[in-house]
Amino acid sequence: MSSRIKISDAKILIVGVTRNCEKIIESEVLKIDSAFGDFKEKQWLIVESDSDDGTLHALDLLKNKVNLRVISLGRLRGEIPNRSYRLAFCRNHYLQVINTDDAYKALDFVVIADLDGVNQAIGKDAVISCWNSDVDWDACFANQNGPYYDIWALRHPSWSPNDCWTNYHFLRAHNVAENVALLSAVYSRMISIDSNRPPIRVESAFGGLGIYKRSLFLNASYQGEDAYGKEVCEHVTLHKAMTSNGAKLFIIPSFINGGWNEHSERLVTTPLTG
Repeated sequence: MSSRIKISDAKILIVGVTRNCEKIIESEVLKIDSAFGDFKEKQWLIVESDSDDGTLHALDLLKNKVNLRVISLGRLRGEIPNRSYRLAFCRNHYLQVINTDDAYKALDFVVIADLDGVNQAIGKDAVISCWNSDVDWDACFANQNGPYYDIWALRHPSWSPNDCWTNYHFLRAHNVAENVALLSAVYSRMISIDSNRPPIRVESAFGGLGIYKRSLFLNASYQGEDAYGKEVCEHVTLHKAMTSNGAKLFIIPSFINGGWNEHSERLVTTPLTG
């Protein structure tokens, strides 16, 4: 078993970005907050932008229930229309705050969480299983009770070695039918991982929830576009910087945060043939 700091001694910050999550933000935050309830100290930092609903009001009310700091970046879509670039911009904002604000210097871990409903099955046992793991992880990522859905953020030399959507567009450019290209490039990679399986070392992953050693963020950043302006998954660029510095990243199969969702449900509605 790893010698990492015990949960009961660890200080964590849970962070995320949000937009138009008024109806679900409270249940999502409280569910995640409870799952990480055994830590010595726990803080929240949420970066909001571009909401057209009551998300900011809902976040303000949440300050009465969790130790929450909210930063609103206002309207970004006009000047940053690319979604991944905009997400990277928001995520880099919380990285800057984490790395410069004295309030976060003593952190042991940073938890990155999606706040759009994918974490409704997370519980304390799943979190504890990461600490009970024999692998010496620097960052670990959630699994789902059903198909693993977050293929765009996934990089594994055998399972998903490339950008799934780049693969899809290549196949379409060579006259492969749309549904066949989707199945080949994306949905065939949505395998179900038994929660009893050993950890899977990856070059990148996410799956809606990740736990990182705080030190990993000192020399890493998100990017939403490549050098040619092509949209890329912001998590992949962050993790490439981390692994190039020797970080060890794993999916922990017992770290279950959810089940079927809007992404994986398309797996059963896509025709098998062209």
